[in-house]
Amino acid sequence: MAVIGQNFMGRNKPCGTKRNKKKEQARGNKQEDEETRGIEVSLNFAKPVTIVNRGYCSEAEYPISRYPVPNQDELPQDMQDLINEVAEKSGFVPNVFKALAHRPDEFRAFFMYYDALMAKETGSLTKANKEMIVVATSSLNNCLYCVISHSALFRIYSKNPTQADQVAANWECAELDLRQRAIVEFAIAVCKSETITEEHFKKLDFSWLLIPAGF
Repeated sequence: MAVIGQNFMGRNKPCGTKRNKKKEQARGNKQEDEETRGIEVSLNFAKPVTIVNRGYCSEAEYPISRYPVPNQDELPQDMQDLINEVAEKSGFVPNVFKALAHRPDEFRAFFMYYDALMAKETGSLTKANKEMIVVATSSLNNCLYCVISHSALFRIYSKNPTQADQVAANWECAELDLRQRAIVEFAIAVCKSETITEEHFKKLDFSWLLIPAGF
């Protein structure tokens, strides 16, 4: 039986089978071209200038929203204070703040809910734990914006930039302790809508993790 391998495009292919040399060479050349293009795209995406041109940061040349983005100085004072606080801590103003600012009531509701969920003092999950969960589940859901923004917060709260990058790339290979791994495994299971079994709760040590956290 041929061993099943996987090429860079994610398609399964049999390994160790005999093929016509000309066809093999043609396919090899085609794959090499595809790989080269893929590398170029990856490298370009990593360049700050490309990210700016595509509108992924605050200095974008293109609109960040189809809706009007108000001038920060024209916003209600409480919204200005929140934006300034975030900018002081992170070094920039996330685009989500700007995009939501044209609807003050929704802006306040959005961030009040975030604070209630992520910044509450009760429970045994730290801010770093919560951001770790968001990074891992956002990666699973292929939400690049959330991975980038929450991994930045994860770095700040955990004071472990390497771990934050590892979780963003592949949490299963990240250097997590037993508690962290149990937390992420449970979050991933919920995110994937898996059937949650007693075994999941045993890994969490239900008595000290979930009940104090208020779940």
